[in-house]
Amino acid sequence: MTSRNDWEAISTVVREFNDSRITWQRLHSPKNLAMAVASEAGELLALYRWAETIEGTESPELEHVSGEIADIAIFLAALCHSLGVELVDVVYAKLKQNEQRF
Repeated sequence: MTSRNDWEAISTVVREFNDSRITWQRLHSPKNLAMAVASEAGELLALYRWAETIEGTESPELEHVSGEIADIAIFLAALCHSLGVELVDVVYAKLKQNEQRF
């Protein structure tokens, strides 16, 4: 299971990577980052279009899927940073809300 420290480390690396590219800062508005999350999710979805299955931990398809999942996580980390949202906190809060609701 991933811990809060793992996500914080990933978020820090993403923030430092993005911050070191000065020309990117003007592009990383919450709107643009949300659109990037959505477009990367679309790329993930496109991998499953017409596919019967994507299986096996060694399959090239799974490697591509994993790359798209990573892209989503990277943009999500940047979006969280942009908005001052702690992803782990809001996920736990939403899970608690869902537990009560369902």
